[in-house]
Amino acid sequence: MQAAATPTPSAGGHVWRFLTSSLGAKVTMALTGLGFYAWLCLHMIGNLEIFHGAHFFNGYAHFLHSNEAKPLLWGSRVYLVVVVGLHILSGVRLWWLNRQARAVGYRVRRWRAASLASRTMIWTGVAVAVFVFFHLAHFTWGWFGGAPAIAGCVPPADCKDAYAMVHQAFTNGWVAAGYIVAMGLIGFHLWHAVWSALQTLGLNGPKWTPFAKKLGLALGVLLAVGFVLVPVGVLANFIVAH
Repeated sequence: MQAAATPTPSAGGHVWRFLTSSLGAKVTMALTGLGFYAWLCLHMIGNLEIFHGAHFFNGYAHFLHSNEAKPLLWGSRVYLVVVVGLHILSGVRLWWLNRQARAVGYRVRRWRAASLASRTMIWTGVAVAVFVFFHLAHFTWGWFGGAPAIAGCVPPADCKDAYAMVHQAFTNGWVAAGYIVAMGLIGFHLWHAVWSALQTLGLNGPKWTPFAKKLGLALGVLLAVGFVLVPVGVLANFIVAH
């Protein structure tokens, strides 16, 4: 009797096995993490437009919600959902694989072998996720009052005063402090995340690892400071009511 032929794995099967493997989860986390960082940079640049004044910032906000920009806006939303969703799923998958591979916990934890940023990645990641939800509820969904109407604006024009909404939010010291702390946590998370992603993608070794670590620190600080400038600008009266 002739032995049954072993079925040849399909290309899709190879891709699935790679994505669900430890290496695949690391690569997915690296790519989606860098993709999320790029999105955050664009968002930060948009936020900093507030320093150009109410008219300019409201014009920018209204353009994003105009019919002309709808494909761009919805495209960015779909991109964000996919990137963040895959990042979280791959992170959970990697955590589970590591847990399965270590049936017995370490008797002694060698904390000196890893930085504080790397040891707290899961917790700063959770904090970032919670903050993103609060940020959307605050400024996008309007659960805490939303944007007031621009004085003298006549519908069907977009009459939402995004500038006033941001200014009013950050005149509350507790809200501003919460955002500043959250931005610090995001920067701290990105410090390790960026260089870890670069290392996963091949930028490692005696020559490249120190560079990747310094780059991760610089990019984390840059993003955190860029976002913090808005609440600090309000508290310092560089961004004033109109």
